[in-house]
Amino acid sequence: MFDIGFAEVFLLSIIGLLVLGPERLPGVARTLGGFVRK
Repeated sequence: MFDIGFAEVFLLSIIGLLVLGPERLPGVARTLGGFVRK
């Protein structure tokens, strides 16, 4: 579906960690995973 490599995923996770903080990141990742599955 998306042509995303490991470096892009790593960079997005670092940005997400900085923006959202470590306590909110797992919930947001779960929500985004649900959207991707649908």
